Amino acid sequence: MIAAIRGAITIEANNEEDIKLATIELVDTIYKENNLVSEEIISLIFSVTKDITAANPAKFFRENFATDIPLFCVQEAEMEKAIPLCIRVIIHCEKTKKQTKHIYLRRAMELRPDLK
Repeated sequence: MIAAIRGAITIEANNEEDIKLATIELVDTIYKENNLVSEEIISLIFSVTKDITAANPAKFFRENFATDIPLFCVQEAEMEKAIPLCIRVIIHCEKTKKQTKHIYLRRAMELRPDLK
């Protein structure tokens, strides 16, 4: 089976350290809450709001989690009332839908109040 796990987190400022720490926190939480290991991941796509330009979150995934997973990063479409400084991810993995838990942290929890 193939499933998709969604997640998002916000950062305080557009700098490399904030992006790195938030990316690690988000992915680490997704791994733990979903009992996920890198070998189960098929591919991963990050998106960032247009105000995040200091670094690519995929870089920090590769440095801290796995080097052999296809990664991609895109800029989110600009929307009115969008949450600023937001990093999102979708992880395609070998799990069933029932085994997945989506993770939204910090201000990104506003995106999915149904998951609280």
